Formats: sequence, structure tokens, C-alpha cells
Amino acid sequence: MTGKDVEGVEALRGDRSTDEGLRQLTGRAFDAVIDPGGLVPAHVLRTARALAESAPFYAFVSTTAVYQAWNTAGADESAATWPGVADEDGDPADLARLGVRKRGCELAVEQTYGPNACLIARAGLIVGPHDNVGQLPWWLTRIAEGGRVPAPGDPARRLQLIDARDVSTFVLDQVEAHAGGIHNVVPDEPNTTMGRLLDDCVRATGSNAAPVWMDEVAAWDARPAA
Repeated sequence: MTGKDVEGVEALRGDRSTDEGLRQLTGRAFDAVIDPGGLVPAHVLRTARALAESAPFYAFVSTTAVYQAWNTAGADESAATWPGVADEDGDPADLARLGVRKRGCELAVEQTYGPNACLIARAGLIVGPHDNVGQLPWWLTRIAEGGRVPAPGDPARRLQLIDARDVSTFVLDQVEAHAGGIHNVVPDEPNTTMGRLLDDCVRATGSNAAPVWMDEVAAWDARPAA
């Protein structure tokens, strides 16, 4: 978890990559599990097993990257996914196999809890407060500096963005109802374009930034060093 502890809420911290790290959960009871960031199937499997007797419902926030054709418009929950493995271990910082790993995490939850007692929420591009991934904040920070800004690809590229607060509301509603299932948590249709997004960033920051549209690889190479 990131950020400050919430007043009135007991915070327990442990490393779920080990059995010892989850031992403090033994003998306790919980209304439900909300897992917003599992990246390693073996870690999620260990967590689910540790809580299976003490928490009746498990909600896991996954990603549309589990789909083999994740960038195909109109894909629904029946689309083919990558063949994940529920007990795969590895480094959570290794995102090269994100889709496969996340599918493995889903399987870890499903195999432990069963389909009726777990929620799999497959989110797409999440924006909004407390973003610690840095996608939209990077653009806001760069555009706030002003000047010519390398912009990738086609400004007409359509995007399906969802606010983190909407994802949270959906997940909490499903948890309270103990409504299991797999859901794509993305807008039904594109709700903006890449060009409109950057224009909105210019307006929000009040800068004089001017996006310069170019090939995606060239735009990536033209970014300033971190």
C-alpha cells in the first residue's frame, strides 16, 4: 500500500511472497479481500489460500492485458486470454509478461475461491487521483513545462479511459453484494482521443505547450531523460 494510514483503520503489513509474511492474518476474520495490485500468481495464490477460511469473498483488480487481442475494439469477456499459471513465481517488477502473469493471478483466485465467491475486474487505462503509475501525471508534468512536446502516433487514436473512483465504486458495490464474476471495467465506447487528451492537459496546466505529432518510436526516443 502507498500513502498514509487511514485514521481508525488498523493497518497490518506483511510480505505475501512468503508464508511467514501472511502469518499475522491467522485467526482473524474479514468481510472480504480487495486485491488491487497482485502481479505474481504464486503470491496471489498464497494470499488467497491464507484468507480462504477467514474472508468469504475475494475481489481482484486485473487488466485487459490478459486478452491475447487486448487492443481489439469491442472485445468482451469471452475473448481468448493468455494461458496463465496459478502458481507461477517471479519478480513483480518484471512486466514483460504482464498479461500472462495477471491471468495467472486470476486463476489463483478462481481456483481457491470458486467463481461465485470472487470478482475479477479487468481494468483498462485508469486515470484519476493518487495515480502512482505515472502515465497521465507524466504528460501533465511535461506539458506544464511548455514548448514543443513530442506526441506519439495519430492524434485521432481513440482511447477508453476510466477514472479510478469509478473502478473503486464498481468493485465495492460488487463486494458488498458478494456478486462474483468476470467483468471488463472499461467504458463501452472510446471517450476521448490522444489528441484531445493532450489538448486537455494543455488547458489544465495553462501552459504554451505545442504537441508535435510523430512516429511512436521517434516520439519515445525524443522524450527527455528521466
